[in-house]
Amino acid sequence: MLSRKEQTVKANFFPKKWTAEVKNILEGLYKPQCDARDLYIDIHAITYPTELVLAVSLLDKELETIIPITYMASADLNEKENPEDILNLLVDSIGFFFDNFFNLEEDPNETIYSSDWEESKVKDKAFHYKITRENIGLSLMADALLGDEFEG
Repeated sequence: MLSRKEQTVKANFFPKKWTAEVKNILEGLYKPQCDARDLYIDIHAITYPTELVLAVSLLDKELETIIPITYMASADLNEKENPEDILNLLVDSIGFFFDNFFNLEEDPNETIYSSDWEESKVKDKAFHYKITRENIGLSLMADALLGDEFEG
């Protein structure tokens, strides 16, 4: 389950066109860093009635068996806020993560990963994030195989 909150409804996935546009932007900004580490970007965006979730993984180009680095961001949705503004905030948070990640002198050690959601702010708006080794694409395929009762 990708959601930070307990959900009772099935997730809605953003159109592939939208995620492809965000992926193109990120690849345009971080291509040299990804190429230097032999990584590619995989992005998934989902929404629930009260939450938006973005998950971006850095995966090895050659060896699919190498565990990815995944940044997940979640923000609350409410009727008073423009969902597009919240999406932009989460995309901005991905940029902050990438900037920090690619500025590490060495490969990241296990201390940067956490299965717990951490709270942070971007432009005075609260959101939550976590950095894991989860392969989101594989998790979504497993959810699909297990059926609706396991989807989050």
